[in-house]
Amino acid sequence: DNDQGNTCNVNALATSGWTGVRDVASDNDDDSSCLTNKIAAATADSGAFMVAYLQNDNGVAKVFGRINNGTWGDPFVIADDFSDYYSIELKLASNGINFMAAISYYSSSDYYYHLHTRTYTEDGLETDTGDLLPTSTTYQPNRISMVSNGSGYCIAWIQASYDVYAGVYDGASWTTTGPIDGASYYLSSLSLATDGVGYCIAWTEQNVSYYYDAYASVHDGTGWSAAVNLDDNPTTNNNDANSLVLAGSGGGYCAAWCQYDYDTAYHYDINTNRYESGTWLGAESIAAFSSSPNSAQIAASGADYCVSWYRGMGSTYGIYSCLYDDTSGDWGEPVMLNDLISSMGTSLSYLYLVSSGADFSVVWSRQDGATSTYNLVAAASEDGQWGESEIINAEVPGLSSDFYIQPGDSGCFIAWRGLYGGTYNLFGTAYDGGVGSKFILDSEPGIIEYTCLIVPSGAGYRSFWYQKDSRNLSIYNLWTNRVVP
Repeated sequence: DNDQGNTCNVNALATSGWTGVRDVASDNDDDSSCLTNKIAAATADSGAFMVAYLQNDNGVAKVFGRINNGTWGDPFVIADDFSDYYSIELKLASNGINFMAAISYYSSSDYYYHLHTRTYTEDGLETDTGDLLPTSTTYQPNRISMVSNGSGYCIAWIQASYDVYAGVYDGASWTTTGPIDGASYYLSSLSLATDGVGYCIAWTEQNVSYYYDAYASVHDGTGWSAAVNLDDNPTTNNNDANSLVLAGSGGGYCAAWCQYDYDTAYHYDINTNRYESGTWLGAESIAAFSSSPNSAQIAASGADYCVSWYRGMGSTYGIYSCLYDDTSGDWGEPVMLNDLISSMGTSLSYLYLVSSGADFSVVWSRQDGATSTYNLVAAASEDGQWGESEIINAEVPGLSSDFYIQPGDSGCFIAWRGLYGGTYNLFGTAYDGGVGSKFILDSEPGIIEYTCLIVPSGAGYRSFWYQKDSRNLSIYNLWTNRVVP
């Protein structure tokens, strides 16, 4: 119970299966509704976890945090000095021991933008680690990303649409660098990764010919390298300005992007460039098509990589994946994961690629044209080979295209909204190359908000979601549940 009167319900911990839902931030007062567009969470190596959320406190929007280190600690205020909560960005990460919270907001006191950071121990001890933005910053930071290398942290962002900035935290203080890109052209996307030691930022940037180039900079522990153009052919155009993705492994980094090749008419490529031993090895095309690929994603498992994407094929679509084997040093042939016949009359909505232990899983959402419901379909790799795709939620189709996924040490966990027995529920299942049992995460009636978040939790997973209060439909509560597969 905090001083605003917010109470939480406690459930017993089970040895397996769902451990019971708990309302993290509930209140019957309609001035204390959670604002459902902002949430972040992270898990430490010990199993302790922290959640940050945006909630009205008697009419005033505040960012609250709570830490569970075996038991729930009291809520605490992370930030409340802002006038526009729609522009707030929340980021939360753990270095395995502590937590780092980063909040971007427009101050109601000095009328400037801030990117403020704070660390928290598992016991809730707070240390203010400062503002990463210069004083009197009038432009909002965008595309904010944060990762930990296991000891420190890195935050990267786009400032004023034209500059790449980054802050590196060494455990004691931040060192902020920028602009890293070295040019003043429009930036479209930004991706941040760690190899467990240093960090890498990749971004797309317009050039003087208004084409998009792919760039990257690596931090080796001493500073950021000069920006490197990842594309060896300057006459090509990055077809999707937001398609550049980056993954880090123990052996380096790999960037991937979709590209239209002007040298060959109607020719589209999936390009990659790997970073090893301090050097980018050069761009290579791992797939080429006559129609545009979309939504390229990349994941790393050890020193292996996987790139997945989809492309339109007449009245249907094809979902592809390509694996890189570090032992052989080669990319395999692209593999189409879905059966085109079963995809006829359906439309693809979302596609996610995650590493699953030593392998990879791809999950996508497709709408059934006959029923207007959504099926979730998954495929998994094992020892470099892809298994058959299968429908995850045939018994309980989704009500929308949204679903949520979190990789684990083995397999992944997937959650979605569905209609079952006449009520709306949030469902979840573990997937490890095969569909596990399905669970209803929520136990109280109420309208489930789309926003959901899943984080690792010991040997299982923890899910957070927003739900309308069953006694006062004008407010939203933040709920959580944990599963041990």
